[in-house]
Amino acid sequence: MQIAFNAHYSSGKGCLPGTRKELLAKVLPWVRNAKSATTFWVYGLAGSGKSAVANTVAEILDDAGIPFTCFFCTRDDPELSDVKRVLTTIAYGFAQYYADYRGAVADLMQSPSGRAVATGNARKQSEL
Repeated sequence: MQIAFNAHYSSGKGCLPGTRKELLAKVLPWVRNAKSATTFWVYGLAGSGKSAVANTVAEILDDAGIPFTCFFCTRDDPELSDVKRVLTTIAYGFAQYYADYRGAVADLMQSPSGRAVATGNARKQSEL
């Protein structure tokens, strides 16, 4: 599996104290509600603070001991700008928390579809 081990959040790269309160007030309840929509899309211009918000949320989850996984993209790092590593890195992250999931991922890696994921075939990954 192609995994980006440095795709995790960076402590200290979150929002400055007192900033982005309005957005965090929307994101944090969504994270904590299992019945929320599966995706919370944060968008904006480069430099508008999207990564800072994501780092803040990740740090809050980590501090609370809530299992999560993430993939922080950046153009400056070949591993972190490689679309082939996103799904495998997230799968690896969840496998670290959940034994049943880890077993399911291990079983999947033995199948033809799983090998497509492991080798980074992005088209095959999107078909799963």
